Amino acid sequence: MKIIFLNDLRKIPTIQKQLFLKKSIFINLENFYMNEELDANIKQLRINDLLSKDEMSQFKNFFLQTLLNLSQQINAPWWAAYNFTSKNPLSSPLYQNMLYLMCINKIMASNTAEAIFIYCSDNNFINILKKTFHKKALIINKTKRSFSLYNRFKCAPILTNVIFLIRILRRMFLSKKNLSFPQNTKSATIIKSLILPSSFQKNEEYRDLYFHNLLENTPNLSQVLILVNVLNHFKSYLSKIKHSNHSGHQIYPLEYFLTVKDIVNLFLNQIYEYFHVFIKYQNSIPNISFENFNLKTTLIHTLYKELNSNQWLKNLTFFYATKNLSQEIKIKKFIYPFENRSSERLCIKALKHYSPNTSIEGYQHASIHQEHLNFIMLQDEHKITPLPHKIWTTGTWPKEYFIQKGNFPKNLLGIGGALRQNFTEQTQAKKIKKYKIFTIGIVLASGEFEYIGLISFLNQISALKQYRIIIRPHPEISFDVIRPHFKHLNFNFTIDGEIPIEEFLNKIDLIVYASTTVSFEAIFKGIPALCIHYENCLNLDPLFKNNDLKWDIFKPSDFIKSIDEIENLNEEIITKRTQQVRTFISNYFSPMPMELKQNFLL
Repeated sequence: MKIIFLNDLRKIPTIQKQLFLKKSIFINLENFYMNEELDANIKQLRINDLLSKDEMSQFKNFFLQTLLNLSQQINAPWWAAYNFTSKNPLSSPLYQNMLYLMCINKIMASNTAEAIFIYCSDNNFINILKKTFHKKALIINKTKRSFSLYNRFKCAPILTNVIFLIRILRRMFLSKKNLSFPQNTKSATIIKSLILPSSFQKNEEYRDLYFHNLLENTPNLSQVLILVNVLNHFKSYLSKIKHSNHSGHQIYPLEYFLTVKDIVNLFLNQIYEYFHVFIKYQNSIPNISFENFNLKTTLIHTLYKELNSNQWLKNLTFFYATKNLSQEIKIKKFIYPFENRSSERLCIKALKHYSPNTSIEGYQHASIHQEHLNFIMLQDEHKITPLPHKIWTTGTWPKEYFIQKGNFPKNLLGIGGALRQNFTEQTQAKKIKKYKIFTIGIVLASGEFEYIGLISFLNQISALKQYRIIIRPHPEISFDVIRPHFKHLNFNFTIDGEIPIEEFLNKIDLIVYASTTVSFEAIFKGIPALCIHYENCLNLDPLFKNNDLKWDIFKPSDFIKSIDEIENLNEEIITKRTQQVRTFISNYFSPMPMELKQNFLL
């Protein structure tokens, strides 16, 4: 068997001739939809073609059990700093890499082809596959490689991590120089949040991404301190933070609470962790087998790559900043957007050790999709996982999901209500007797990865030319970031990301999406939705539990068929389905009671 990696389809005919291949299989592991015409001797497969629903379910259970076993077996102080330990497939490539390897092994075991062409330009995955299959197959790498100075620089992890620590040190000095901590603050409620462009309004007033409605209803802001993670443009945001602090807020980047000693410890901890990866973990981690296929090599490689990526160090900064803050003042309550990520767990670990009387509360702030494995606990897993004392959900449905599907303890959960979403009976549904689709709204979210995947899928649908298309990018990510990836698009469109969401929804007859929660707002108004499943194996649809006004699109030919089905619905069915949708969403996002809103931060 031959496994051939490439990122240029034009090479396939030449490779076929050189290797005398008569029967091959082609799979695409990139994040865009591919529907190219290939040679008749090449069978094109998607990951979803290779695995049944039962097999996918078995693999997810295996993945969850594997990580639980590792957490129980490995007694290392900073194990939780690895992103893959949170189990979220979007935080680490471990889940997808394991799944891809298993599928490739399944193809090889079937002996139905002489070669497997894999469209992939991820050199990390190529290296993993080489180590895994070097005894079973001839690995041929025909990808175009970039030998830029930047790529060579990334291959020097010690150097990049030292530079990262220097950046943290610079941020620390800038924070302490520009901001001052009020001496009269002896105790406070801490909000952990994030700084993005939308965190500041045009007048530069601060608007918290998660807890703005709570802060509006808090009479004494001096009792609330906001600990923020600034992703980039640190110096620019620091001046805005300084302006907001003069207006009554208390906002501090997490680097403000770091010390030089902490940064030295970060470096020493990482050196010590390299020792763990190269020596201890190699011997202490047992073989990880799924259907007699060993995946230990993948795990070790992921450990090494995550340790080199700076994210491991970044997660540790949350621990040290929370620890120092808890020693600076008495933290009455620590509130954060609950996603069960590594950085959250390290904050909890610091609080439970250094500030044991602090009430730690997580707020489930957004929708849930099937790939949120970080929201699933196996039996007794909650006993070894750093969790808050209380998790507030946006409504009844998420609470029941956490209990029944996620296996979270009942006493850990409470219904808080929606802070960022507003679904009430006063929001009128469109009065529709018959659907007629003229204008389609395409809503993008989740970053460049989704932009490319969704647009490349839609670019295969020639019938889109007959509709008016409005694209609404995510507020933080310009549509321009993906223009270099497409020589041309096969449909005309306008971009309308500045207008209020209500105005946008009033313009469209159909919404097209992959993961955005705008889909909830659309169907709540009676607007039908098409969910595009462009990804090979991840289902990011937040509406996966409701299909009343939503149609799943797995291949381009499904698109027009679904529109025909929508336009053939009669008034009785439309009314019934709209009522069912509104009931479902009202249970998903219920309004937060005013009494709870006023006391949440106290």
